[in-house]
Parts: sequence; C-alpha cells; structure tokens
Amino acid sequence: MEMVEIRMTVTGRLQMEACLSFMDHYLQRLDLKSRICHAGTDRVEIDLHGHEALIDMFEIACWLGPADSYIDKISTSPLCVSSNGTCGTSE
Repeated sequence: MEMVEIRMTVTGRLQMEACLSFMDHYLQRLDLKSRICHAGTDRVEIDLHGHEALIDMFEIACWLGPADSYIDKISTSPLCVSSNGTCGTSE
C-alpha cells in the first residue's frame, strides 16, 4: 500500500473546536499522522501522512463533517508519495 503525504485544505463555515475535534477523532481511527498548518473559521490546512486509501477515507469523513460546520470545498496537494514508506524520513 502506498504511503503519501498531502496537504488538505478544507474551506467553509467552520465551528473550529467541533471541526478540529471531529478531524482528530477520524485521524486517530484511521491511524493517520497529521500536523495542522492553519486553523480558522473559514479554512483548515492540515498535512497528512499515511496510506493513500485511508487519507481518501478521511477526506470523505471531512465532507460529512461535524453537524454545525458547512464544508464548501476540500482540496489536496501531494507533498510526498512513496511505495517504501519513506515519506517524512531521511533516506
């Protein structure tokens, strides 16, 4: 399974505490590593590291989002792709 690092940007009308709590819950369930780059009421940028399929599942969960947030758009951009799991490590 391919390991990837991506930056995910979620935009919309976000209730920050509920949104971050929701994301954290699914990040833990899917065993994804993350780093929040920006968090505001209109945008969250988060760097994700893990299996590509699990990151895709996380994106779907974010579309469903917490009930009190409205998601307008989710975009992703790759930071690293590796079939041997070396993203984020020195080779």
